[in-house]
Amino acid sequence: MARLHIPGFAGERPAITPRRLPEEAATIAKNCLLEDGDLTPLHGTLLVEEQPLLPSVNAKTIHLYENQHWFAFSDDVDVVSSPIVQDPWARVYYTGSGKPKVTRNDLAIGSGVMPSISYQLGVPAPVARPTVFTEISEEDPEGIDDDETRFYVYTYVTESGEESAPSPLSSPVLVTTPLDRITVYLSQPGNNIYNISHMYVYRSASSAQDAVFLRVAKLHISHTQFIDNKKDSELGALLETLDYIPPPTDLQGLVALGNGMLAGFTGSTVCVSEAFLPYAWPTRYQHKSEWQVVGMASINGAVVVCTEGEPYMLAGTSPDAMMMESLSTQQACVSKRSIVAMDGFVLYASPDGMVMVSGSGASLISDTLIKPKQWRELNPETIHAYYHEGEYIAFYGDVAGNGEGRGGFILNPSRRDIRFFDMYATAAHRDLKTDKFYVLMSGQLKRWSEGEVLKAVWRSKLFETPTMNFALCQVIATDINGIVIRIFADGELLHKHTLTTEHKGVFWLPAGLFSSWQIELETTKPVHSVTLATHHHELD
Repeated sequence: MARLHIPGFAGERPAITPRRLPEEAATIAKNCLLEDGDLTPLHGTLLVEEQPLLPSVNAKTIHLYENQHWFAFSDDVDVVSSPIVQDPWARVYYTGSGKPKVTRNDLAIGSGVMPSISYQLGVPAPVARPTVFTEISEEDPEGIDDDETRFYVYTYVTESGEESAPSPLSSPVLVTTPLDRITVYLSQPGNNIYNISHMYVYRSASSAQDAVFLRVAKLHISHTQFIDNKKDSELGALLETLDYIPPPTDLQGLVALGNGMLAGFTGSTVCVSEAFLPYAWPTRYQHKSEWQVVGMASINGAVVVCTEGEPYMLAGTSPDAMMMESLSTQQACVSKRSIVAMDGFVLYASPDGMVMVSGSGASLISDTLIKPKQWRELNPETIHAYYHEGEYIAFYGDVAGNGEGRGGFILNPSRRDIRFFDMYATAAHRDLKTDKFYVLMSGQLKRWSEGEVLKAVWRSKLFETPTMNFALCQVIATDINGIVIRIFADGELLHKHTLTTEHKGVFWLPAGLFSSWQIELETTKPVHSVTLATHHHELD
């Protein structure tokens, strides 16, 4: 007596020949969830009642703002929430839609495609130096030699309190008595695309260590002059924005790090912002790669930098302590949108397969899952993927860039298997607060796996036995009614059967002697196990 028993189900491993697969592995796994080892069908999508306005049917980026408003972009855009806890403006920063931008709750929401209004990220320093005139008083009430040479600078400040680097120094001005009348003339920004609302004026002062600049006035942006009659004891805060320059205008790939930092890239350079000041990007916080950067993802306070060559890891506790090191795996990233931060590691698509990067290094994890030739048939350069429920959900095949991809797959990093599905989305978004996964399909926003159940198709490995006849088959499922099973023997379809409740999942097979077997299930119901047997006593 003998039996062929499949007690659980796993996904495909195309790299392994069908006869050498593990017992539970599949040669076909389509529209399957495979939760807890059961063959569970995937559910379709559910249309969201309130549809967002889109810039195009094939929008590539969607983002849920403040749990109720949808941002949508035609381009591949990276959106990052403010690193400031309880930010009163609920600011978000994004790159990929032209120059880096910032928007907030009183600007973003409108009746059209959102965000309605945004400003270019960063605050440029004033170009013109302040002009200073002095009317020297002939009286000196103190009668002592206290002449002072001063310099003035000024900065631009946005309505949100973001302060630029200072202007060029004024010409030196000699102050001989406290009664001297000093007038400072300032220049307004030529094109206020940064939401600048006022200016800070600073003047030089001497400290025990060095010359510093202390704030002497705050002026509305409409003011162009200021009379300085303040004593040294009345001066305000120290100028701290000497190198607070805006990010590069072609900054891409924005990600959030720990400790309030943001990072992005331009060309082969990775840039880091000041902590909790996403508008300030000093050049001393830039790191150079040997390769052109493709994209980045953040894990555990570090940044995985994927390039056209090998990956890098950028890590540190503060902007001035960040270090970038090359990882040993020479696997280029072929799709920026394939880069996904998972649970403590990052996955991305290379020419040869899927690469995993963690704190311990980088490696090609798909070498026993799918062969490079098979992988390239998926057009890995078209992959855009997302993290959901511990799995890597990917869409692929849009070679023409018109939103008509071939389908998708789900890669399980822990089981190292893959399942395919025949749906395609142009964009997706995972809402962490509700753990909902949204997809954009043909211009319609839908919720993932909340629609009608799909028909799952699962075909087993190739089982090889001595030449024999299996007489019976048993399928154990919560509800067997309507499940279709196909038995293949020696490469040919031996029997197709649609189960009913009449025989409780047990049916007879045609007589014949065969030495290789495959079982295929087509189901909308969860299946627990399948058994082929030569006798009733061998069934569960």
